[in-house]
Amino acid sequence: MDAPLSTGRDAALTCSVAKGDTPMTIEWTFEGRPVAELQKVRVISGGSRNSFLTIESVDGSHSGLYTCTATNAVGAAVHSARLAVKEAPQLVPFTVDAPLSVGRSATLLCNAFRGDPPLTLAWTQGRTPDLGHGREAPDIVPFSMESPLSTGEDVALACSVKKGRHAHEHHVDV
Repeated sequence: MDAPLSTGRDAALTCSVAKGDTPMTIEWTFEGRPVAELQKVRVISGGSRNSFLTIESVDGSHSGLYTCTATNAVGAAVHSARLAVKEAPQLVPFTVDAPLSVGRSATLLCNAFRGDPPLTLAWTQGRTPDLGHGREAPDIVPFSMESPLSTGEDVALACSVKKGRHAHEHHVDV
């Protein structure tokens, strides 16, 4: 694919075999596994030399290497293409199960479970942005970060995850 697709878009890959004796079979794999294991993926035969793979409403699980293998009695030809899907960042909602004691610190985890790295996680307490504790996530997701909370007052706490202009935020009162 030329450019990454955004989540929710449709994708189409074509495998055309220019030379070779028939009969031949054309099969698709994703990361070495049959595409039949993937959701929302359909393979359509276009005659003896063409095969079309379509994906309805792509998501991050569709990112990876797709391989078309054409086989006949003489041998096989293989071609691969990488599909990249851009995902907006998302957080796992968190809660505070018990009241916090005055002067005691608490640890809350902010977990990003979706999104294309690098992501930036940051905590906000009350109206104080970032608290100086924002940090960039590594090249993998899920990713988590502890809160810097240390207060006995009722306060709004928020964790946000950002990737470019896309952001997701979760709030809780403690």
